[in-house]
Amino acid sequence: FPYTTLFRSHEATLTNLLEVCLFHRTTCEEAQDALVDLVDYCIRKLRYLLHTPNEELVHQVSAKECAEWDSVMALNQQFNECEFQICMCVISILRFLTDHRVALPLAVTTRLLDTHDVLQLLVPLMEKAPWVRTNRVTGRIEKFEEHKWQVVEADDEGRLPKLHSQVWLTIYNLIMDQECRSRYELTSFRKENLLRLRRYINEVVVDQIPPLTNLHRTLEELSISGRFTGADSGDRKSVV
Repeated sequence: FPYTTLFRSHEATLTNLLEVCLFHRTTCEEAQDALVDLVDYCIRKLRYLLHTPNEELVHQVSAKECAEWDSVMALNQQFNECEFQICMCVISILRFLTDHRVALPLAVTTRLLDTHDVLQLLVPLMEKAPWVRTNRVTGRIEKFEEHKWQVVEADDEGRLPKLHSQVWLTIYNLIMDQECRSRYELTSFRKENLLRLRRYINEVVVDQIPPLTNLHRTLEELSISGRFTGADSGDRKSVV
């Protein structure tokens, strides 16, 4: 078990390194087909975030409770914290992959949209928002920023957490990309999943992420026409 925790710590370091490197388009271009495996890895982490209750992702403990822990419990807490940090880095990695999608192999797009249907994961993830919590001791709201939990001051309560913005931008990149829209088959279930986003796009959010105005317009058109404007509406998709 100690070795597992140590390896998880190394994994967190490597994931953070990938997050930094993949910010640059040249890195994504050089990675080529290796990114297919990276997408699979990211999806596994997103699924972990979704199926694990927020209060179990990182346990909130007081100093008194920590003092009563044995070594196994302490290592288990460290393991959970490393896993959570990895998952937070993965969110940024996915955003950068979608930023540079046009420069990546087609297999990456296929993996995101067809194999894993990442939009079916991102929308509920944004609703779940594991990067925000209420401190059970102080009762104050905390956001996970810069790889640690930080107390939200009253003046910043309306400011979106960086990770929340990353999810929004990833969704925006996939929906507003013409090639992605053309190949994404809109079943009724997928359409309802995307339309859930409309309730979260308001003036406060748009002021911080202006491109979401276009996303909101696209979603409204989707709710009326039942398809993306400009997307291919061939016979196969009509049957679906």
